[in-house]
Amino acid sequence: MLEKNIKYLRKKNGRSQQELADAMSIGRTSLGDYERGRTEPDISTLIKLSDYFSISIDDLLRKDLQKEDYEIIRNKHMRVLAITIDKDNNENIELVESKAEAGYLENFNDPEYISELPRIYFPIIPEGTFRGFEIRGDSMLPMEPGNIVICSYVENISDIKDEKTYVVISKEGGSCIKE
Repeated sequence: MLEKNIKYLRKKNGRSQQELADAMSIGRTSLGDYERGRTEPDISTLIKLSDYFSISIDDLLRKDLQKEDYEIIRNKHMRVLAITIDKDNNENIELVESKAEAGYLENFNDPEYISELPRIYFPIIPEGTFRGFEIRGDSMLPMEPGNIVICSYVENISDIKDEKTYVVISKEGGSCIKE
């Protein structure tokens, strides 16, 4: 996490590599090597970084600080679904292609993962949170493989109604349609 965190904190604080290197009394190339994970700073540089960014060394080494900045709330009763928006603040529909499907269940609330998915937008779809899933194999018959199904996010299992069709994402079965 160290290399990602140094780069993230530097950018978050609006510092160039040269500015941060000067503040740490190290060469810019050394800082660049830290950010690329090619070398690791010694303990005195870690202490300087910790003091400079007002963060514990433990957090600097072990936590993904970028993800923590995205996290709004964290408890066992709630999840926050990551979304992307366009320049007009409209929610995009993230497309989970079949090659990305395996990681979706683990990463559906990871802003970095979601930001890397392709996006589609349909102006006629009402407001809400949607995902697009590429159909593969016979997981969503009668729809053909290669088609895309657009799904509305269901927050609570009690919102599921009889005689409606749902796409279920599971670790064991990937994505499939359930009626």
